[in-house]
Amino acid sequence: MNPLLTWTAVIVSCVFIGLSAFLLTTETADKVVVDTKPSRPVRPERPVEKKWEPPAGSLVTGPSDSKEKRKPGKIADDAQQEFTTTDLGLKYRILRLSDGQKPNALSKVTVDYKGWLDNGDIFDSSYRNEAPVTFTLNELIRGWQLGMKKIGVGGMVELEVPPDLGYGAGGQGIPPNATLHFIVELIEVN
Repeated sequence: MNPLLTWTAVIVSCVFIGLSAFLLTTETADKVVVDTKPSRPVRPERPVEKKWEPPAGSLVTGPSDSKEKRKPGKIADDAQQEFTTTDLGLKYRILRLSDGQKPNALSKVTVDYKGWLDNGDIFDSSYRNEAPVTFTLNELIRGWQLGMKKIGVGGMVELEVPPDLGYGAGGQGIPPNATLHFIVELIEVN
């Protein structure tokens, strides 16, 4: 047997084994995972995101936010503890009742609000600004359109908006199919 061919075969085998091991190995932050089943891609383990929960037995105005320049208003002592669910799947609870004017679909509403994801990450908040914001209600997500009609000027509502009443699969800067959470204070209706 030709020694040159034997050494060539050994070198090719070593390169192939080394390349195979390299391709089947993925490093994560704290360990190396070697996949022995090359028929599927190797993915590092992902941490499970915890759902943010308010302190037990208390009503709060969402997760705390160190970026807030102003704080949300007071929750009424007689605020609803449980959520009400509409036929479309919107969950809401009135945190402060008001006999003030209620908006309709074409109303311009001035509000203060905070929005967060299931894991407690705040994605938007007017409390981070110097002043409340004004929107035309029919330009907002469907969950807001339905939820804002539940309170009058001076009221506060907490909304849990399912994906189909929020941003859906498109996300628009929000993770796709995310459930959205809001507290909203209605300041003015025009």
